[in-house]
Amino acid sequence: MSSINGVSSNQPTQYQSVVPIQDTTHQDLSDLKLQQQMQEQDNQQAQVVIDQRKAEAARRNLSRLQNKI
Repeated sequence: MSSINGVSSNQPTQYQSVVPIQDTTHQDLSDLKLQQQMQEQDNQQAQVVIDQRKAEAARRNLSRLQNKI
């Protein structure tokens, strides 16, 4: 039996366990940076495709003009 502030109790003192909250800010930032890098790579690859298509269209137009001459 324990006595707290003069009040006796037969209940054992219970301590609430404290679960530390993990700080995920750093991981979230790393994920965001990785996501941004992947997006930039996708954008660069898309730009390459766009440039290739523009070059092909320019070659076709050039050959059409040369055929007219």
